[in-house]
Amino acid sequence: MRQEIYVTIGLLRWYTNINFTDSMLINIEKTYDAIVLNHLNSILLNIDSDEYNNIINMINDAVLETKDYLRSFAGQIRSTKQDYESTNFDMEKIMETLQDPKQIGLVKEIMEKMG
Repeated sequence: MRQEIYVTIGLLRWYTNINFTDSMLINIEKTYDAIVLNHLNSILLNIDSDEYNNIINMINDAVLETKDYLRSFAGQIRSTKQDYESTNFDMEKIMETLQDPKQIGLVKEIMEKMG
């Protein structure tokens, strides 16, 4: 529904001399209701059907691509978070291990051998 609201208002802005104030664009649902109530959306029926369908298809493609991108980005963030949590757990385990005096001696011995 939100997409329909934005498309309707956008097309009315581009294809007519109807002006929308900033406050009308901020309260977009109320503006859309006024458009429908006054049958201004019927103006869009005058747009060539091929042109209208082309615009709608481009918008739908852009919406799908944006959703895919956001899902992909969200997936990357989730994966990074899991990697961080895993690393954090490993660091805690390392710190716990290094608190053992025997382990510190072993680490020191290995480091000396490595140069």
